Amino acid sequence: MTLIVEHLLGMGFLFVAVLSLTSYNEEWHGLRLDYFYKELKPMQNRWGTIPGTVLHLMAYVVAPLGFGLLFLMGFVL
Repeated sequence: MTLIVEHLLGMGFLFVAVLSLTSYNEEWHGLRLDYFYKELKPMQNRWGTIPGTVLHLMAYVVAPLGFGLLFLMGFVL
């Protein structure tokens, strides 16, 4: 049973990472969630354009992608 839950959590994290990645492309308005996009501008204003974008990418794309892969591979207890 825990294996199924871990896979569902892994897929959920991967889904969040992909949806967050769409916030960087203005052409995909139909797929973009405003929740992820509204966090980008304040981070850019606070830390600058490049560091804010990198921090947003790390927090909303790389971290969920990493957690999703860990859950799918079974490394998380």
